[in-house]
Amino acid sequence: MSMENIRSQPPQPKREAYVWCRQFSRDRLVEIDGIRRARNWWLDEETARLSAFSRLQIGNTDKWYNVSHSIDGIWENRDVYFDPIIRPLFIRYAVAVFRQAIKDTLAHYPNFTRVSFEDGPLIGELRIIFPDRLDEAATAWLHSRFWELSEKGDIRVGENFSAVFEENAATVGGRGKVRCEIDLDRPQTDKATWQEIHDALSVGKMPEIDPTPRRCDLRLTAGMLKHLSLPELFALNWKVCLPELSEADLALLDASDKLDLDGIHKALEAGANPNCFQQKYDQTPLVLIVEGTANFNYDEDCPETVKEQKEAIALDAIDLLIDAGAAVDLAGFNEDTPLATACLNSGARIITKLLEHGADPSIICYDDEYLGDLSTAWEFADYRCNPHADNDDSSAWDALTKFYPPPYEGV
Repeated sequence: MSMENIRSQPPQPKREAYVWCRQFSRDRLVEIDGIRRARNWWLDEETARLSAFSRLQIGNTDKWYNVSHSIDGIWENRDVYFDPIIRPLFIRYAVAVFRQAIKDTLAHYPNFTRVSFEDGPLIGELRIIFPDRLDEAATAWLHSRFWELSEKGDIRVGENFSAVFEENAATVGGRGKVRCEIDLDRPQTDKATWQEIHDALSVGKMPEIDPTPRRCDLRLTAGMLKHLSLPELFALNWKVCLPELSEADLALLDASDKLDLDGIHKALEAGANPNCFQQKYDQTPLVLIVEGTANFNYDEDCPETVKEQKEAIALDAIDLLIDAGAAVDLAGFNEDTPLATACLNSGARIITKLLEHGADPSIICYDDEYLGDLSTAWEFADYRCNPHADNDDSSAWDALTKFYPPPYEGV
C-alpha cells in the first residue's frame, strides 16, 4: 500500500474502544474531578462508600477557598510553621447535612446503594445497573431531605480552630510543623483571610472564632450539591467498577511489564483479558509494553543492539495483544492512550506500529492535573522536538506526520 493510501485510509481497530471521559465537556470533567477531591477531603470513609453511586454528591470547594500559604509562628512556646486549611463554615455544614441525608435515605430505601455492572457492546465498556430500581425515587427523596435538613433541621456547626503538631514532619529553618484547620463563617476565604490568620498565629495567638452552633447560608449550602448522570457516576467510580483480575490477567500484566513475550502468549492462552487494567495505576497491558520501551529508549548505558532486541520484542508483543483483541486506544481515566504514551517516550517504530493498528492521535487527554486543549499525542511529540525545552528529538513528530497531517505547525 502506498503512503498516500495510508494517509487517506488509516487502519481502524477491530472494535471501537470505549473511553468514558470523552462523553463530557472539559468543564464537566473539572466538576467530576472536584467531586472526587471533595469526597476524599470532607467525607468520612463510610459516608463516601455509601454515597458513591448516588446521583447527588458534595461538589468541588476550590472556588471558595484557595489559600495554601504556610505561616511561621509560635505554638505552645515553640517556633513552628503552620500548614493551615482555612475554609468557609458552610462547607462543613453542607457536608454534615449531606451525611445525615444519606443516612436518612438509606433508612427509607435500604437497598438504595446496590449496584451491579454489565458489559456494553464496545471494548472496555461497562454500564451501571440498579437492580432494585430505586435510583430515581431515592435520588428525589435524598434531594428533598437535603433541603429539608438545610432549612429546618437541627444540624448546627460553629466556627472552629484545631492544631496538631506533626512529630515526624520535616523541619524548616529549625521550625516544626503544625497542621491546623480553621472554619470561619464567611462566604469564602481569600488572601485577606490568610493575612488575618497570619497576623494572629505569627505572634502565638489563636484566631478569633465564634464556636456558637448555627445553620449556614442556604444558598451557599445548596451550591455544594451536584447532580450527576449515570455515565458521570461511572467516571467518578470507575476504578471501583473494574472487574476483579483473574490469575491469568495478573500474569498478563506482569509479563507485559517485563516485556516477556512468551509470558504474554501463555497468559492469553490461559484466558487473560487483553483489555484488563492494572488497578493501582489504571494501565492496560498495551500501555505497560509501551511504557517499557521508554526504559531502554533513553538508557544511555544500554547497548544499541540490546535496545534493538527489546524493541523487536515490544513490537511483536503489540501485534500479539491487538490480534488477541486489545483495543489500541483504550486508556484509563487520564486518557493517556498507548499512542500518547509512546509519543512522550518511545521510538518511531513503536509509534508507527500503533498507527498501523489504527491508533487515533486526535484524542485529548483529560488528566486530573492537566486538561489538555490539543491532541495529546501531538502535544507530546511536539514537546520532544521543542528547542525551548532543550529537546531536539523529532522522531515522534515525524512518525505521526507520515500518517496524518499535523493539526498545528509545531515548533
